Amino acid sequence: MRKIQSSWWVALLVAPASAAAQEFNLDVGDATTFGIPSSAYGAAAGQAGEWFSLNGGPPYAFTLDDVHGTTTSVVTDCQVMGNGLGDYSSDNALTSGDDELLMDDLQDVGGVGSTAIWTFSGLAPGAYNVFTYAWAPDVATYTTNITPGGTSDTQVSGGPWPGGHALGTTYALHCVTVDSAGVLVLEIATATGFGSVNGFQLVPKSTACGGGAPGVAFCFCDGGGTAAPCGNTGAAGNGCANGSVSAGANLTATGAPVPDGLVLEAVGLVPGQPGLYFQGDNEINGGLGVTFGDGLRCAGGGVVRLQVVAATTAGTSATTVDLFVTGGITPGDTRSYQLWYRDPASSPCGTGFNLTNGVTVDW
Repeated sequence: MRKIQSSWWVALLVAPASAAAQEFNLDVGDATTFGIPSSAYGAAAGQAGEWFSLNGGPPYAFTLDDVHGTTTSVVTDCQVMGNGLGDYSSDNALTSGDDELLMDDLQDVGGVGSTAIWTFSGLAPGAYNVFTYAWAPDVATYTTNITPGGTSDTQVSGGPWPGGHALGTTYALHCVTVDSAGVLVLEIATATGFGSVNGFQLVPKSTACGGGAPGVAFCFCDGGGTAAPCGNTGAAGNGCANGSVSAGANLTATGAPVPDGLVLEAVGLVPGQPGLYFQGDNEINGGLGVTFGDGLRCAGGGVVRLQVVAATTAGTSATTVDLFVTGGITPGDTRSYQLWYRDPASSPCGTGFNLTNGVTVDW
């Protein structure tokens, strides 16, 4: 239980500057009680390297070192509205090792209605996978909302310790495009109880963020279309809930719909389990899908098996084959894509497998 301390923090304003390196591992909160993770620790992103400590409470104004230990011109700022305590720590009995060092200390955002606006200035333009660790080590029912600035892509994080990192429980994952201004903004708001910020990982991408182009997502197990097979509804825009991630798995297409230019990426999978990326000629049931296993079958007609990929320990995977060649594509084709993955240990409906949402691509 956290004790409320009434305070308002006025943050420093920082001007963006150019960045020499763009890979960052950032540990937020009390750096004395638990210390910071080792450089061998990749956390959910699998990005090993130096962890930089952001401590002392808002405005958390620092010039960052990257994962190689090189000082950059990227700076941080945090503006807080509410009754947060700033640096906070709690020894969770279930965490250990580097997980404990990252997750058991944090920024206490405050109670419901409190918000922390984190700003990263001086980043090089481009696409980033942004991992925001938001998990309460003290109370399992506390949850936090994370939204990139200028978007409505809010993800919630929190819950009992799952034994390792899990999307929607220990962290949120957003693909964010940083423009020429070099600024990334994250709005972190308390959803239930008290909000938490344990850390961040900024991982540059070689391809553009998914979205309306090059692929259009469809067939969601979020209660708005075909019902989940056993009440295992997922989050908005995702497939049905699986045994590891209650929000379900999400599929996006990134890059460009040209030969060797498109990549399918999935998050929210069951760690370590294989999945089959496949292609169909059409969207089943008018794009609403039909029940299949623990999920919805979305892509059908002339199915082509593209690639089997095992999920990482963070529950992510991506294709590496040339989808244009493997799928037998001719320019002008429209094809639908989906990932069918295993969930043998804790399948909500007992079938042992599930699926992501679908994505349709115009080549």
